[in-house]
This record gives sequence, C-alpha cells and structure tokens, in this order.
Amino acid sequence: LEMTFNSYVIRDLRALSSEIILKSAIGRNANLLATNLLDFGADEDIPVVYGNLNYSAKSEIDIPEGVLAGEKSNSNFTPIAVSNNNQGVSNIIIGFVISVVTALVIALIVKYCLPSVNNKIAKFNYSPINILKCFGIGLLILVCLAIIAVLLMISEIGIKLGIILVTISVFIYFVSGPLFIISITDILKAKLNVEKSYVYYLLIALVSLVLHAIALIPVAGGIIIFIIISTVVGLYFQTLPKINNKKSEENKENI
Repeated sequence: LEMTFNSYVIRDLRALSSEIILKSAIGRNANLLATNLLDFGADEDIPVVYGNLNYSAKSEIDIPEGVLAGEKSNSNFTPIAVSNNNQGVSNIIIGFVISVVTALVIALIVKYCLPSVNNKIAKFNYSPINILKCFGIGLLILVCLAIIAVLLMISEIGIKLGIILVTISVFIYFVSGPLFIISITDILKAKLNVEKSYVYYLLIALVSLVLHAIALIPVAGGIIIFIIISTVVGLYFQTLPKINNKKSEENKENI
C-alpha cells in the first residue's frame, strides 16, 4: 500500500498490508499494520499525521521530525501469515476428523443395518473392467439427476420435485466418500487377512486420511473425488438390484 504525497485522508486511516509506504497527510489518527515494511517516504515527501499514530511492525521505526502531531504507540506484531497457516492446519485436522467419524458411522450402519448389502459389496469383483463400468453407470446417473433437477426447477410445477432431487444428489455426494472408504477397507481386509474389528476400523481411519489428503490437491483432487463418487454410485446401483432379484428368487422357491 503506497499513499502518495498528493493524497489526503480527512479523518482516520486504518491500513493493513505487507508493505505500507505513507507519504500523504492524515487528518486524524493513523492505525497501521505492516508485516514486512513500514516506511514514511523520502525526506522531501514526508507525511503529516495530525492525530495519534498506532502501528504494528517487526521492529521499532524512527518517525521523522514534523511527521506526528500526537502520540506514537507500538502494538504487538503478530504475523498474519502465521495465523492463517495455523487456521489452515486446524481446518485440515477438523476435516480429517469429520471424514473419519462419518466413515466409521456409515460403516457401522451398513454392517449392522444392511448386512446383505455389505456382503455383496465385499464380494464384488473389483476388476478394471467392472470399475470402469461402475464409473460409467454412476456418471450417467449423476448427469441424469442434474439434468432432471434443473428441468424441474425451471418449470413451475416441478419445483418441489427438483428440490427433492437436489437433496438426494447432495446426500449421494455426502455418503459416497465414506462408502468408497468402506469398499477400499474391505479389499485391504481381504488382502491382509484382517480378523480383529479394531484393526478394520483403524484401516478405515487410514484410508480416510489418504482420501482427505487427495481431496486437498488443487484441481486434480476435485477430479479424483468426482471419479470416486461416480464409481461408488455405479457400484451400489449395480449390486442392489442383484440383491433384490436374489430375494425374489428365494421367495419363489419358498412358495
């Protein structure tokens, strides 16, 4: 931030920047926070602060004579970048915890409330062709949901149905990540011969961490997550009808 010698601030000035070069006149008080540089210009272009000066900088600064009419005070300097980094780290940790907890809750729901679905997903053949097929089916379902929802939202009659479809799409997006984590964990469980429950849930936490780290990658992370969501939608769409068909066949045999 550079304020030229020809500019003038009638009342108070509050400025926050990495570098502040002040050459203008300030009608009242000046509150300045500079993370790197706070400069009052050359000798021939010195500013005039007619009130008090409160500044934050890395070190004490020398105020040229005639610049300040009031009093000078120096506040404690706290680098903004550091606080932003700390906030970013805390957001990552919170996101990871939410991802792990959500995956664990959905894993318990699928295991105890939908055991047939859980068994079917665990026995699914995760060959490249089947995974590609799941992705294609899931992508088609998501695109159709989006198109139908937009068309319903545009029409006056189907606004409520459009809102319902949007809600369903958001729900699918919310549960697809945890369902993918469960599927990957089931594969690892079979490969590693995991028998103890706590090891299984530790694997879920580990896979959640990896997936959350992938989601943080700019651009590529979003593309990967979208591919995962589409694949999970296609996977569950493929397996659920087979379960229903199996149940209907068993009913016929019983009759």
